[in-house]
Amino acid sequence: MKKTMPGVSGSATAGSKEKKTDRTSLLLRIIQAANDTLDPEKVISAIMDSIQKIIPCEAWSILLMDQDELVFQRARGVAAGKLEYARLKVGEGIAGWVALKREPVIANHVARDPRFNSSFDQASRFKTRSILCVPLVSRGILLGVVELINRQSAGYRFTRKDLKLLLLLLGPVAVSLHNALLFKETEKLAITDDLTKLYNTRYIHNCLGKMIDDRKNSRERFSIIFLDLDGFKSVNDSFGHLVGAKTLIEIGKIIFDTAGYGNIVARYGGDEFVVLLPQAGAIEARDIAERIRTDILTHDFQAVLPSHIRISASFGISVFPDHAETLTELIQKADNAMYAVKYSGKNAVQLAN
Repeated sequence: MKKTMPGVSGSATAGSKEKKTDRTSLLLRIIQAANDTLDPEKVISAIMDSIQKIIPCEAWSILLMDQDELVFQRARGVAAGKLEYARLKVGEGIAGWVALKREPVIANHVARDPRFNSSFDQASRFKTRSILCVPLVSRGILLGVVELINRQSAGYRFTRKDLKLLLLLLGPVAVSLHNALLFKETEKLAITDDLTKLYNTRYIHNCLGKMIDDRKNSRERFSIIFLDLDGFKSVNDSFGHLVGAKTLIEIGKIIFDTAGYGNIVARYGGDEFVVLLPQAGAIEARDIAERIRTDILTHDFQAVLPSHIRISASFGISVFPDHAETLTELIQKADNAMYAVKYSGKNAVQLAN
């Protein structure tokens, strides 16, 4: 005769086995979903979508490493909006401690835990009672941490079983996230200028081609600004190429900051830069170009140059579809307008003919 443990019915035992089987099946589906993509955002979504199914809690988040800080990449649950893209120093708070020590923590009475940082509670008016936090480690590299807050159970208490389940999930998923982050970094390097860390010529050409294809029917305008620094060769000749490189980095920052959100800035090569304005016609493009011209001209370069010197630039603008409807012609028209400024005195903005 089949025996059961005292006080435990056969149906209860079967139910426990079914629950364990369902949980294992869920874990496998989540891990498979993470493995099937090289998009970090989708891997993070797979992690975030799965946590509440496995360990019900009031809030949960994933923080990724950015140099010596943890950045909230995604948060769910109560007060999630207050956490998005907030930052923590490694060692700060329970999440920072977990990152520093690379050890998981169950803190069921955070008010008594000296590591607990209450600043996010104060900002969000949320009450943290308990925390389960686990490091995300792949191939010996710390990617970040996953933090669960306030277990939906009596006393809000997390258990060792919860920790074991989370570790079971995050082990293989961390590898998937690591692969996705490495792939994204490789893609980024392929479209990024080595010196200024702005986009490069390849990226601008890809963007231009796509925008032209997308707007052929709508005829919606967009603009491109070409700018070339005036007499920059003298900087290299006078102070050396290392100083010249630092100056180009500084100018790249000026252009990026002045161009504004939603516009695309690239180093085209040498001391030429391009600004792609997806929503701008001629008037808006000219205004932005004038602001960039003024900001470069009035910038104090003494932090990177040994002596006080003013740097200026010449600008050319072309507009789709007003001046051209192909990638090559748009670039050529902006380039021609820029060279017209060069020949007529430099340090000015000109619209293509």
